[in-house]
Amino acid sequence: MNSPSPPLESLPPAYAPPSLVQEGFIHLSTLDQVCGVADRFYQNQGDLVLLEVDPQRLQAPLRWEAPIHPDGSAPDLPVPGMSVLDPADPVRFPHLYGPLNWDAIVGFYPLKFDHNHVQLPPELQPLLTVDRT
Repeated sequence: MNSPSPPLESLPPAYAPPSLVQEGFIHLSTLDQVCGVADRFYQNQGDLVLLEVDPQRLQAPLRWEAPIHPDGSAPDLPVPGMSVLDPADPVRFPHLYGPLNWDAIVGFYPLKFDHNHVQLPPELQPLLTVDRT
């Protein structure tokens, strides 16, 4: 059973997950990166929700950096579901160096696992630039 959503006035002013304190940033992903990251790190996590963030609305600095495993170590590359086309230009991930302000979130999408792979909602499929087949 889902618990009711808290009243908006009871929410903190911005989202600050443990990774912000532990690593100094919040891990974000592009739409093309979401499935590979979710498949690798978030299997068996229960209900996952993809938040669509408008980078123009972010109040904290956003930096594009080499991938960092959630435990702080460098991950094995390539990350499943993604390809590195040019070794001189490796995959970069967006890292948010501060809390995520609520007004930067412009969409919410449920993510479902099907045969151990996350599936994007159908309305997001046409927006992918990487073919996952």
